[in-house]
Amino acid sequence: MTERDALAEPDPTLAALGRIARDSASRFAGHNLRIRRSRVVHAVRAYPWLGGLSLPGPACGQGWGGPGVGGDLHPTSEQVTCEHQRCRGAAAPGVPAHRAQLALDLGV
Repeated sequence: MTERDALAEPDPTLAALGRIARDSASRFAGHNLRIRRSRVVHAVRAYPWLGGLSLPGPACGQGWGGPGVGGDLHPTSEQVTCEHQRCRGAAAPGVPAHRAQLALDLGV
C-alpha cells in the first residue's frame, strides 16, 4: 500500500466516530434536550469531541457523565426551562424558551 492509498482509505475508527457524531446531531436537530430523568429542559449546542468532530450537549454547560452517546441525553420538543442565559438564547427554532414570570402570592 502506498502513502497515497493510505490517505485515500478512511480510518475505520474515525469513520465510526463520524457516524456516532452524525447520528447524535440528527437526533437533536431542531430539538432541545433533557439530561437523564431531569425535568429541566436545556437548549442544545455542539461541543468539541474526538478527531475534530462535535457532539450535542446542553447549551448552558450543565455537566453530565460521558459524551452523551450512551442514552444520558434525550431530545425533546418541549420548551427550554433551564434558567441559564446561554440556554435561553440558544433555544431551538420554533421552541420558545420559558420566559414567563411566575406569580408571587404576597397574600395582600
